[in-house]
Parts: sequence; structure tokens; C-alpha cells
Amino acid sequence: DDETLNALNAELLIRLHESGIAAPSYTTLHGRYCLRAAIANYRTTSDDLPVLVRAVREIGAALPRH
Repeated sequence: DDETLNALNAELLIRLHESGIAAPSYTTLHGRYCLRAAIANYRTTSDDLPVLVRAVREIGAALPRH
């Protein structure tokens, strides 16, 4: 459900920040918690995006499911 997914995404964001791999922010869309990457930042390169996606997948797969 949306509440569980929102909690998982919030935890994923915390773990991303703690890992030092990436520091995306978040937003909510239609009541859903979403990760938000500032790809327009002048420091962001095309090499950064696959690293972020890989980290999201790896960290997300390690999160406990409820």
C-alpha cells in the first residue's frame, strides 16, 4: 500500500544519504513519497546517474519488507 511504500522510500533516502553515494532530495506526488535527483545541478554528470540508479536498486533490495 502507499503508506508502506512511502516509508520504504523515506528509509531508502536516509540510507542513500548515509552511504555518501548520492544526496537526492524528496517530494510528494499525489500523496506518494518520491526520490528527487537534481540532474540540472552543474556538478552532476552523466556518469553520476548510473551510480545513483545502482545504489537505489541495491539499497532498496536490502530494505526489509513488511
